[in-house]
Amino acid sequence: MSSYESLRASVDDAASLNDHGKLRECAEQLTIIGTPSALATAFYAEGTALRLVGDLRQAARQLDQATALMRNVGDDRGVADALTGLGLTFFGMNEHERAQQVYAEAMDVYHRLGISLRVAVVAMNLGMIKHIGGNYAEAIESYQRALDVFIAHGDVRGESRATGNLASIFSQSGDFGRALEFYERAGVLQRQAGDIRSFGMTLGNLGALYCEVGDPSKALVMLDEAIAVQRTADDRASEARSVSTQGVAYAALGDLDASAEHFAEALRMFNDFGEPDGAAHAMGNLINVLVEAGRDDEALQRISVYESMQGLTPTLRAQLHASQALLSGRGGDLEDANQHLERSLAIATEVGERPQQLRYRLLLRDLAQQRNSFPDFIEHNAEYLRLHEEVLGKETTQRMTIIEAERRVEAERQEREKERAILYGALPRSVADRLIRGEKVSGDHFEEATVIFLDIVGFTSLTDGMDPREVVAMLETVFTRFDAICDKYGVTKIKTIGDSYMAVAFPTEGSAEHHTIRAAHCALAMSHEVSHSVSHNVSHEVSHPVSHEVLFRVGMHCGPVTAGVIGTQRLQYDVWGDTVNVASRMESAGEPGRVHVSEAFASELKRNTEYTIQNSIAESPNPESHSVSHPVSHSVSHPVSHSVSHEVSHEVSHEVSHEVSHSVSHEVQLVTRHSSLVTIERGSIDIKGKGLMRTFWLEGNDR
Repeated sequence: MSSYESLRASVDDAASLNDHGKLRECAEQLTIIGTPSALATAFYAEGTALRLVGDLRQAARQLDQATALMRNVGDDRGVADALTGLGLTFFGMNEHERAQQVYAEAMDVYHRLGISLRVAVVAMNLGMIKHIGGNYAEAIESYQRALDVFIAHGDVRGESRATGNLASIFSQSGDFGRALEFYERAGVLQRQAGDIRSFGMTLGNLGALYCEVGDPSKALVMLDEAIAVQRTADDRASEARSVSTQGVAYAALGDLDASAEHFAEALRMFNDFGEPDGAAHAMGNLINVLVEAGRDDEALQRISVYESMQGLTPTLRAQLHASQALLSGRGGDLEDANQHLERSLAIATEVGERPQQLRYRLLLRDLAQQRNSFPDFIEHNAEYLRLHEEVLGKETTQRMTIIEAERRVEAERQEREKERAILYGALPRSVADRLIRGEKVSGDHFEEATVIFLDIVGFTSLTDGMDPREVVAMLETVFTRFDAICDKYGVTKIKTIGDSYMAVAFPTEGSAEHHTIRAAHCALAMSHEVSHSVSHNVSHEVSHPVSHEVLFRVGMHCGPVTAGVIGTQRLQYDVWGDTVNVASRMESAGEPGRVHVSEAFASELKRNTEYTIQNSIAESPNPESHSVSHPVSHSVSHPVSHSVSHEVSHEVSHEVSHEVSHSVSHEVQLVTRHSSLVTIERGSIDIKGKGLMRTFWLEGNDR
């Protein structure tokens, strides 16, 4: 049995995901625990599950009980959550005034607790009430306020819902282009968040939008997809709305029988789970289709059934009068039709539903023209225009324009951020910043810089038999580690070419360490640290393991270089000059597992390091061979043939045997503040294109 704390967290997660099945599972376990807090949360979970499946009356009872129990145990957050759920339930039952009351209380609690995301949720729900009431300007303000909070917190689910609600306002105001854009954006966000329920609602709204723009065939395709998703999410309320919209689409296609069938099915579904507002619209549409199809008797029968019912909502009563007006008008009784429409208008005015007032004013205006009543025509037309201005007029249009401008600015900002991220990924940050400022970055000259070249030894034989994906994965591992090491030591990665890696340590103003020191630490870390870890990965993770270590050959040289960005496509920061060529030659003339450096680098390193010099001159019986020993963490033997083998040892010794052109060898140990760097003269060797050059090995010697 899970603990109360874990079940409470599961309830919160399931509620945010609209997972009614999980909510009911949690409710059962909480009931078994039986503590006052557990029972309060069980009522909240069960009430939320009932609301999600459309059983609104029972949901209201459960959530009301949850609110009372949460108050008794002093759970303020629980009180606010239950009130929010109760507000959603009242909203679904078309009891907007009660919904606003509980929302206001919930918002006060969330404000007091400092839970801004939940404040945003309630703000969006209040926006929905303003939306339904036709107060589009205030609804937009509420949705936008909520949207800003969701974006700031990275709440993709909340962002998607607020975006979808704004799309609905655009659709109802006739701005179908922006409505389509916002619905599609909401759908992308909902899929990203895994919010299947909201995604199904968005698909249904898109179906309704295509009906509005006169494409019923595409609407039916979209609605079929919507219903499939809604059934998966067990969202019966949204499914009923989609079925009703299918009735609209079939009517537009002229298939009145199919239209009536779908409206009747939607009406049955709305009545089953108690959504009177949806039932009213489905019933009104059904009667209209029956009348249009010449099935007046069926239409009258439908009206009489509802007239005899008790407790009809104002919306449903207004719709019944409008349907009776349609029948009277068909029968030629225009005065009776006018009386019914006047009643519809009075009801809509009483409950403050301005979109419905707008609709009934338009019907009354057209009927006045048929009745040849010029005064009534003038009155209803004037009121229609006034309401139209209020609902869809200047203030709403201005706010929509502002939102669109803000969206464009935000889209442009995000696009610039993407471009900037690409530049920062491809170029050194200082260079990218200069390009962003519009500067031309080419021909930068540095009197001194250290160039590092590194190559994977025997790459072809190493990767022979490996899967291509494993080869790429290995290079990814190696070069990612190199990138991190470069960042650590302030060295700039320039590029990779196949299995080779190039980097440069530029002189940096204010840096505590000279570029040669930074480059030396960087090269040693690349050569030794990465080799061990990559060897382990290759030997354990590839399908065709290799039998020897992955070693690197490293070469370094310092001197003047020129750097810059050439071209406008596939930008790359590069470095040129003889210093680059010599560093490359140091690498190719080096040995596996060692860092090969030029005399210029060794001298510059010595000049710019706090050091002590220890010259060891040992006379050897064999003037061609000398042994130099110093403490390290493992033993490496280098025969004259330069074949290399590494053996890990518990003893601390490092023995190196070299064939050189001098009768003595010199060890120069340079001790910095942080560690030791050791250069060991290799001797004069023939460097391609340069002739004989005096070179050194670079070693690390931590003490």
